[in-house]
Amino acid sequence: MKTITLAFITAILMTTSGCSFNAHDNTTSRNSESNLIYDFVEQKVQPLMLDNDDKETNFLHPGEQRTVQNYFEPIDALVLTSHISYLGDISNKVRLYPFGEIVGLEGEGKTSFVVFVEERYKVEQQINMLRITSIEDTSSDNILVFMEITQIPNITVEEIEENILSDIDFSNYPINNHRQPTYDFPFAWIRLIDGGGADSIVTTTYIRDNYHGGVFVITTQYSFGRSWMYTSDFMNVLKTLEIITESEHLTLSNDIADSDVYLDSAATIQDLFEPKFIMTFMMGSPVMARYYPFGTIVEAGIEGIASYVIFIERFYQVTQENNLLKITPFWEMPIDWPEFFMEIKQVSNTTISEMEQKIVNSTDFDSYCEVFHSQLTEYFPFVRFTMFSAFDAGDIVTDIYIKDNKNGGVFVITTQYTEEAAEGIGARFRNFLKTLEILDLGK
Repeated sequence: MKTITLAFITAILMTTSGCSFNAHDNTTSRNSESNLIYDFVEQKVQPLMLDNDDKETNFLHPGEQRTVQNYFEPIDALVLTSHISYLGDISNKVRLYPFGEIVGLEGEGKTSFVVFVEERYKVEQQINMLRITSIEDTSSDNILVFMEITQIPNITVEEIEENILSDIDFSNYPINNHRQPTYDFPFAWIRLIDGGGADSIVTTTYIRDNYHGGVFVITTQYSFGRSWMYTSDFMNVLKTLEIITESEHLTLSNDIADSDVYLDSAATIQDLFEPKFIMTFMMGSPVMARYYPFGTIVEAGIEGIASYVIFIERFYQVTQENNLLKITPFWEMPIDWPEFFMEIKQVSNTTISEMEQKIVNSTDFDSYCEVFHSQLTEYFPFVRFTMFSAFDAGDIVTDIYIKDNKNGGVFVITTQYTEEAAEGIGARFRNFLKTLEILDLGK
């Protein structure tokens, strides 16, 4: 078995005894989906500021070391699938457990951080070393599966990169890849594969600035034959890595604030909801992303329009004015391509059947290549029109969804994309749709 020796990393690690945790209650089954697209979380970079007045201190014994678990609870990541037939399965969740390290003022060059690990993994934690291993039997290929997270102080990403690259004999790794950090993924990474067979070893080193005078160095290893599982699982851990900020920010919740909270006229959806982790399945692999809340709060007594929340990935632009919320991709589309968008509006004093008939009467269906019309079901509470129209690069897909807003009106949600993008952007629009929730917020 070929291995990479990173002496300059291991020399600084403290080999003190650590604790071992099984990050699981039970095993959650997974559904398969298609079209893998990686999304990465924007990281916070404010310094850690903990003081003796922190509210969590009262729960600690005198002299006890504060841990990430003192500040973070496990969270449930909502599991979504992109196919319409699974719209009813939005209650499926995967539990993620917090791990990381709280660094005191003496930890120059290091920072406090948290990652969330799926319940199917075991975590061993030592000072400046967090090791994640699979609890599944990997003895069949005799290749150890692990992810190790450490920090190296007083060094830059560029210096670490140079040291690692100079230590590698690339003749042993016919397949290799080296990438620089991007806005979407703030890690430099070096991936090495020592052959093309299923029993080849895939070793990846990820490096990122910790914004406190040092760097994170994260190493993963697994067999090439199991890349389909561990690549996405370990990438999902990276997506949850967050530098811990001030103590009042040491919480991450997937839940709405108490529904009986008094809402003044300045309250927003962002006041009530935190971003939430959502796991989608694309190309059969779980893809973790952080979704952000948007929507409308309606004053009590207004008929026909409802308060609602919908969660959107940060890689999409959201514009909102009056009774229109519009979601568009942040990148520019090719010239002469149709606009890709999702629009949400409400129509007051009407029913689903009335709006359905209005669409039928006002739409020239003969101008479309194909038209599909489906009624709401128990698992899909929308009336849906799907229309295909031809253009030079393929078909334009227009979906119109109608949903009762439970306040004397209906939602009318329109999406547009190309057939080629149906399992990419189209799937993501459907996932946004699945998070739409009508709110009953009392004064």
